[in-house]
Amino acid sequence: MRKLLYSVLVGASFASAAAFAAPAIVDVRGVPCLPRERNAAVYATVSPDLSDYQVRLFFRRDGHGDAYFVVMKKLDDKGHFFAVLPKPDRQNEEVEYHVHVRGPEKETLASSPILVAPVTGDCKVELTKEEDDMSNELVIGETRVDQKGHPVAWFLCDGIVSRIDIVDQQRPDEFCAVPPGPVPIVASGGPTVGVATEASPSRP
Repeated sequence: MRKLLYSVLVGASFASAAAFAAPAIVDVRGVPCLPRERNAAVYATVSPDLSDYQVRLFFRRDGHGDAYFVVMKKLDDKGHFFAVLPKPDRQNEEVEYHVHVRGPEKETLASSPILVAPVTGDCKVELTKEEDDMSNELVIGETRVDQKGHPVAWFLCDGIVSRIDIVDQQRPDEFCAVPPGPVPIVASGGPTVGVATEASPSRP
C-alpha cells in the first residue's frame, strides 16, 4: 500500500513539474491585409495564462531591415492580448510580423510563426475605441542600437510618442515626437515674426 501511494505521489510530482516546465503556446490571429497609411490591430492568445511574462509583437517591412516591436496589452485573464501597429507608408507593400512571449528573466517562452500581410489602399479596418486610443500613444521598441534617433523605417510617425531601447529603457521619441516649430506670423508692414531677417550692416 505504501509503495502504491509513493508511486502515485511521485507520478503526480513529475506531472506537476512537467506542466510547470512546459513552454507557453502563442496563437496569433492573422490579418488578411493592412491598410496603407492607417493603423491596424493584431490579436494573440497565450496559454497557459502565466503570472509574469511580456508579450511583444515584432514587425517590419517584409524583407527590409531589422524589426521593431510593440508590447501587447492584456485584455483579460484568459491570455488574450492585442497591439496596434503604426501606419505603413506608401512604399511599404508587405508587413512581416510575429508574436514573442518573454519570461521575467527575458527568456523566450514562446514565439509564433512569422506571418506576412499585404499593405493595400482598400484594406478595410475599423478600430475599437481602445485600439484607437492606443494608436495615438504608440511606444515602439528597438532591436538595434542604430535604430535610435531615426524614424521607424517604412512606417509613418503618426501616433508614435516613445521608444524602448535594447536595454528596455523607455524615452520620448526623438524623431517622431519632436513638436513643430513656431508658425511665422507676418505683420502688415513689418518683418516676419519667427523668421530671421537680414542683419543690419551696422551690427557686428
